[in-house]
Amino acid sequence: MTGEVAFDIRLESWLNARIAALQSEHPGEKFASLMTLSDLYRFLWRIGFDLELPPSIRHYAASLAFYVMSRVDYIAEESGAASGYIDDLAVSVGGTRVILDEVGFDAISRHWRSDESLQDVLARADALVGRWLPTRVEERVAAYLLR
Repeated sequence: MTGEVAFDIRLESWLNARIAALQSEHPGEKFASLMTLSDLYRFLWRIGFDLELPPSIRHYAASLAFYVMSRVDYIAEESGAASGYIDDLAVSVGGTRVILDEVGFDAISRHWRSDESLQDVLARADALVGRWLPTRVEERVAAYLLR
């Protein structure tokens, strides 16, 4: 097992465990959309190591994956509530849309490993965070990426 794959598995396991713990601590909150964060994280992480993609896309995807795992966030996870992951979900959704616009799904489809379609995951995440936030993130990131 390569170092990237082992690191990927450890981080994904940590994220899944953290979201599962939040689900049990706060059963009344909406967590179905947060569970998609793990799928999006894995997707972005794998794109970051795809040498067939342009370096700007790889670097962008890897930086989004690192943002999800970072303790430095717009909304801190330490608050103990599910809302600490909303910014991670919004950034992941907005960033995924930028990547899709740049390279298309065919170029990155091999990295999507969820049973649910990517479009369904994005739609479900939109329902939780609101469509306006990922759109604003997408516009700002696209402006940076495409300059």
